[in-house]
Parts: sequence; C-alpha cells; structure tokens
Amino acid sequence: MAGQKRKRSDAPSTPQTSKKHAGGGALTPRSTQSPGPDSSTTPPFTIEYLRDVNAKPSKKRRGNKDLDYSPGLLEQSVDGTDPVAYTILPGSNWSAMRKYKNFVVGESTFGVHDFIYVNSGQRGEDDAEEDEESHKDWIARVLEVRATDPTHVYLRIYWMYWPEELPAGREKYHGKNELVASNHMEIIDAMTVSDQAEIVHWGEKDDDPMLTGLYWRQRYNYITKKLSPLRRSCVCKQYHNPDKLLIHCSNPDCDLWLHEDCIVKAALKKVFEGQSDQVDDEDAKAKDPKTEGNGDLSGTIEVALNSARKLARGMQEMVGAVTKQSPVPTPTPAKKKPKMRKVENGLGSWEGKLEAKIETKPKAETDDDETQEITGKLLVTDLRGDEPKILEETLVCPNCEKPLT
Repeated sequence: MAGQKRKRSDAPSTPQTSKKHAGGGALTPRSTQSPGPDSSTTPPFTIEYLRDVNAKPSKKRRGNKDLDYSPGLLEQSVDGTDPVAYTILPGSNWSAMRKYKNFVVGESTFGVHDFIYVNSGQRGEDDAEEDEESHKDWIARVLEVRATDPTHVYLRIYWMYWPEELPAGREKYHGKNELVASNHMEIIDAMTVSDQAEIVHWGEKDDDPMLTGLYWRQRYNYITKKLSPLRRSCVCKQYHNPDKLLIHCSNPDCDLWLHEDCIVKAALKKVFEGQSDQVDDEDAKAKDPKTEGNGDLSGTIEVALNSARKLARGMQEMVGAVTKQSPVPTPTPAKKKPKMRKVENGLGSWEGKLEAKIETKPKAETDDDETQEITGKLLVTDLRGDEPKILEETLVCPNCEKPLT
C-alpha cells in the first residue's frame, strides 16, 4: 500500500544492481540538456513541488489529461527543518516498487541518509584520482531507495551544491571544501552512483573541531532561490570563511571573534597612516620659519609683536582725539589651517607598499601542526625602499584596541 510504513522485520533484502547495467550513459539531472529517451540511466520519474500536501500538481504541461501522481508527501531538509511538499509522477509506478534501506553498486553498499558522489558525465576514463578542485562529480544525499529488480533501482535524493553552482556563484565566505545543502529533489538511477562521500555538518560553534574534509553549513532553498543566513562575526559583521583564521578578543567588554583580514587591514592602515604623519611632520618642521637658521627666533618674534600692539594703541588714541574715527582693530596673528591628511583610495592606500601576516605557532597541547595559535605579533613588510624591511607590531583588536594574545 502506498505510503504505508514498513516495519524493520518486514524490510526486503538489499537490491544489488546488475553488472550489465554498469557503465551506462551518464546522468545529467541538473543539466539544461537532458539525456535522450533511450538513455539507460534516465529515470522514468519526476518530482513536482506542491504548495502543501493537499494541493494537486499543475496540468499546464499535460493539457487536460488526468495525472498519475502520488499523494502529497512531506520531506524535511537535510538538517530537519523547512519541510517540502511534493508529489511523484507517475505515482502508481513509484508506489508499486518495493522500498529498501540499502543498495549495492559493484562491491560497495550504500544506505538511506548516505552522501554519495554521482557521475555527472564530466569525468573522463583517465581521471582515476579524485580531483577536489575540478568538482567533476555531483554530490547528493539519499532519501529513499526503491526497486523492482536489480536492473531497476532508483534513488530519491537531495542535491548538495558546490558554491559555483549557486545562482550568485561562489562568495568570499565559501571555503575550499564547502558544500551547500539544498531541497532540490530528484530521482536518479542507482547506477550513476560512483562512490560514497564523507561530509560533516558544521554548526559554526566556537568549540567545533577543525574542519579537515568536505562540510556544509548553509542551506539553499531551491523553491525560493534563497540561502539561509549564517553567523555574523567581527567588526565588519560579515560571514566567516573557515579557510582563514578567526581570532577571539579576550577582553570581556569586547568578546568579538575577528576575521584575520579585518585585523590585518586595520593594522596596516594604522601603520601606514602613522608613517605618513611622521613624514608630513618632518616636512612641515623643515619649512617652519621658527626652525630655519641656527637660532630660535620665537622670542624675537614675540617681542616684535608686543611692540607693534603698543604702537597701534598709541596711534588709535592720537587719531581718535583729532578725527573721532573708529579705533583701529588690534592686529592678530593669522590662524594656521588644520593639516589635511592624505588619503589614497581609502583603505587600499597601502596596497603594494605594505604587507602583513599574523604570526602563529603550533598549539602546545597538540602534536598536530595544523592546529595553530597566535603569538600576539603582526609581521609587517615595508616594500617602499630599495630592500624590504620587516616591522614587528603588536597584534591588537580593531574594535577595542586591546592586545590579542
């Protein structure tokens, strides 16, 4: 009976796909060009999303013909949230197949909820070694297994997306080994499965272990075309790329997790502006008449000004008594204009002139060289001279300006 839950003791034996089926045409479920009708791996089932479980599928593509669809079903997302209502066409054929908990391809056994690599048809026969950079294989999560015989084993799956496959493409916060979970559901042939994928969910918790393989943290809603929000951190309030350092400010009044790039950017801006101010002050000092020559003229100038003021007051009294004119205002020294600080294209003014990196060392409690801790120092390389100079600066929080240790 369709939709009936099968007891564990009633579950049928694991279907094993036929060897003669192996090596069939490549599946292209996410391609704009679908395989031909004679393709041996083209599943005869389609998924249609519904507004709710009681809604009926659209008839626009099928005219007025009665549709053979399954009853409305619900499927949770990968992390158990955002249920999706859907139906399967043709529903009678899908319901007639037996449901399994596992399936076998070659010598490998796969099960429901496993992550799998799916052959996209983009990997050649010579690509024996896995190439993580090329992302030639797709990745999916198995939701359901149904079969009629070893040559007809079908999987209902949720696709996992590489960031490059998203509508907006890869963002700055996406890590090298990051995937995005989706509720993009399809039914594929089991023979398109090439291997098992090891993927973990990263909850962005402060005490989470270091990520060493494929992972996901964000969800893509295939229906609304929106990405789920992530944790924002640092003074920039942006998402974090886990391939880069995230440093905690231990000041209890601050308590921020800071991006490596933001710390370096603030430090370089401070160093660059400080050096520029020093040069400007030296130039201004060299042009100041008070410091020209071998002596200090400040006392002489002050005496001359006082004499001029007394002379002016005497002149006012004499002229006012005869002509009754308005008194002449006492001359005052002209005010100096405030010095304007040069800004070269905002925050990028030091680019090509200064470089910096946060000094780290292996963590003492572990033998793992990949687990690093900061030393509290920023190594700045000044590239403006004939030879680069290394400056050692104290690493400070760009928010509270307290040292980071």
